[in-house]
Amino acid sequence: MEEEIIEIEHTADIGYIVRAKSLERLIKICATLLAETLVYTESIEIREERKIEVEFPDEQFLILDVLRELLFFFETENFIWKDSDVEIKDKKVKLILKGEKFSQEKHKIKKDIKAVTYHEYYLKKDKNIFETRFILDI
Repeated sequence: MEEEIIEIEHTADIGYIVRAKSLERLIKICATLLAETLVYTESIEIREERKIEVEFPDEQFLILDVLRELLFFFETENFIWKDSDVEIKDKKVKLILKGEKFSQEKHKIKKDIKAVTYHEYYLKKDKNIFETRFILDI
């Protein structure tokens, strides 16, 4: 099994279980899922790149930390992405987000995400596969 995404039905929320062969790939998939949950990504053009860094003192909450930072970035910088590059180094995740400024005229909101929750969250590694589960409060 290379990669897998499972959408979880959850009352008033949306959740995902994601599996990937590396932590970087797992983060990339989760970042894309967040963007795809926020807006219809077909309308996003890659016009610019934005860099963000997320420090993580505890790897256990790495995906939550990254997703929360990405949601905050979307809300404060009005930037939506459809692709990203991910690098992990020295307890920091560096993301290069590829997309454009969010425009209500161009981009249609899919779901209004209020928060990335701790509810039923986990991050684990089994053999050579990383797996996470996260719930988005909508």
